[in-house]
Amino acid sequence: MLYQRSVKSRRRPQSLAVGLMTACLLLSSCGGGGGAGVAQQTSSGFPAAVRDNFLNTCAASSGGKASACVCALNELEAAYSLAEFTELERRIETTGSLDPAIAEILRRCS
Repeated sequence: MLYQRSVKSRRRPQSLAVGLMTACLLLSSCGGGGGAGVAQQTSSGFPAAVRDNFLNTCAASSGGKASACVCALNELEAAYSLAEFTELERRIETTGSLDPAIAEILRRCS
């Protein structure tokens, strides 16, 4: 039983990471991909469309870990501008892996 619990707790950051990667990869569908229609970052963080898409995709991909997704989004908004976040999206698409700083955010939020 204890072993099962420790394995399960190690999977939570991984499932959140999958959710985060999926959310980042889908940002371009809501204007985060750097095209002409890119929404501007607001004083409260990323544009509403980016926030909503991130939270919905992350929660669905992480098995409903909405509070962890909110935590990750808040930390990402505090750490990165929209342009930097879009660049992270591009790197995830190119390499298929998360930046170590994002992995640390996920660890803290899971």
